[in-house]
Amino acid sequence: MISVIRLVLAIALAALALDAFAAPLIQTQSGALSGSSEEHVFAFKGIPYASPPVGALRWRPPVAPLAWQGVRDATKFGASCEQPRRNSTAVIPWTEEYLADPPFSEDCLFLNVWTPALHPARKLPVVVWIHGGGFAEGSGEVPVYRGAHLAQKGIVVVTVNYRLGLFGFLASPLLDAEQGGSGEYGMMDQVAALQWVKANIASFGGDPAQVTIEGQSAGAISVHHLLAAPSAEGLFARAIAESNSWADTKLAPREKAEAIGEKVASLSGATTLDALRALPADQLLAWQTDSRLGEHVRFLPVDDGKFIPDGAKERSNVPVLLGSNHDEASAFSPDWQISTIQAYQQLLDQRFAPLSARFAALYPAQDEAAVPATVRQLLADSATAGVIAWSEARDPQAAPAYGYRYTHPEPGPLAARFATFHSSEVPYVFGTLQYGHRPFTASDRAISHLLQDYWANFIRTGNPNGPGVMKWPALDSDNFMLLGDKQMVTPLLSKDQRAAFHDWLAAGGRIGLF
Repeated sequence: MISVIRLVLAIALAALALDAFAAPLIQTQSGALSGSSEEHVFAFKGIPYASPPVGALRWRPPVAPLAWQGVRDATKFGASCEQPRRNSTAVIPWTEEYLADPPFSEDCLFLNVWTPALHPARKLPVVVWIHGGGFAEGSGEVPVYRGAHLAQKGIVVVTVNYRLGLFGFLASPLLDAEQGGSGEYGMMDQVAALQWVKANIASFGGDPAQVTIEGQSAGAISVHHLLAAPSAEGLFARAIAESNSWADTKLAPREKAEAIGEKVASLSGATTLDALRALPADQLLAWQTDSRLGEHVRFLPVDDGKFIPDGAKERSNVPVLLGSNHDEASAFSPDWQISTIQAYQQLLDQRFAPLSARFAALYPAQDEAAVPATVRQLLADSATAGVIAWSEARDPQAAPAYGYRYTHPEPGPLAARFATFHSSEVPYVFGTLQYGHRPFTASDRAISHLLQDYWANFIRTGNPNGPGVMKWPALDSDNFMLLGDKQMVTPLLSKDQRAAFHDWLAAGGRIGLF
């Protein structure tokens, strides 16, 4: 009889344990949250880190979230920030696992947390993911950013939404007069999210003193801006910037950005801030892509002299891991399709005059059969040259940096066309291959484990090295890690190639990913 009672009690306790894991409760400064279990970790989704930036709060710095009564359901993602609607067939090679899902709303300042433990005493390292998308699209809920698998490595993973496009980066003389600067609302959102993490992450088992910021593409540009922003100082200890060249971190000129803002007001007929803030979101979204604003207009972080003061430099006491993919330009640049010697020469003249002959000698194409590979190598090296330029501009006594080039193509019918395309490393880093409809193999999973090991080591310690992985030396011109089907430490660029890119930049030239 006693054994039966013990068995019943054991079953009941097991059921209670399962229930507790399935519906974990957490207390934040704003109120209690009820989460869920996901791949053997705890998940809390759709957590507001700021008040909805709507109505009178549109185009204002983020405001602390309102407290709530009772327990808030944190089992579903919050809305993605307003952005153009896209589908996977229109944005090859990105398929649905790379795209934000509806609903979309201005009420979108949410973050998501995955954690292996909830006790504050655990003090686990934390990574805050800042998504890419050209500052115009994306979301913290994108499938390849799901943090459960990375959290299994003893890391608290946070993904963040921030205001995008015209909603996040509108500059205007009217806003300047009101606030002393404008055009950086999306970046202010990122700082607010980091402040929320600092104040609340201990309740999720995380250590607020061991936060790494990580971003890809526009997210990587954000990482560089946060390294320079006084308002972000003390909010993170390490930084990872994927697929971003130092040359791409320049802020949009204030006068140019404000001229675009004035056009928005003129075209919409809204001549006051109250009128602009009263416009429906869908109308503003339409103005964002209206050709009357100008050709190739984009809403980007603005040099307002406030978020990043004039002359501010990136803090040098933060270890940084950064690099690029070999074929970043494959989905963006028409140069990727160059196949004739004549077109290649035109590319050199357009990009590198008056040094085009020097680059032609360093990247020779003896016949047209050699042109495509030569062009692609030049584009890949341009991105790497940006990393080298960033490294050379740092204080010699700066914290260590680690550079890489990623070379493994995602498999499938588009691999030959797009190869290691922009953002293709992301599902490997997050361990989210299962969300992709591609013929992944054991080789893909092994590369994913390798990247996760390096990234997790860096998130824990500021150094990617650890047991079971090849030694990754700190960055200099000769110490890039090649990550992919082959793994090795290599200079990537010859001495003469580095010198040519250096001279090109010194002469006022520009290099970048694409």
